[in-house]
Amino acid sequence: MSKKPLLTIAIPTYNRSSCLARLLDSIIQQENYCHDELEVIVCDNASTDETARIAKSG
Repeated sequence: MSKKPLLTIAIPTYNRSSCLARLLDSIIQQENYCHDELEVIVCDNASTDETARIAKSG
């Protein structure tokens, strides 16, 4: 059984790839960032820019 995340961040976005990249970088740069306790869900609403690629690589 996998451990449930302590915190889930849901990000709705549409064609805002540059903002999403900065936001994901900001989350990762947090002093207390612990990847196994955090879940990030990005809903890109069928964006036509690089949003999906950034969300997958972020």
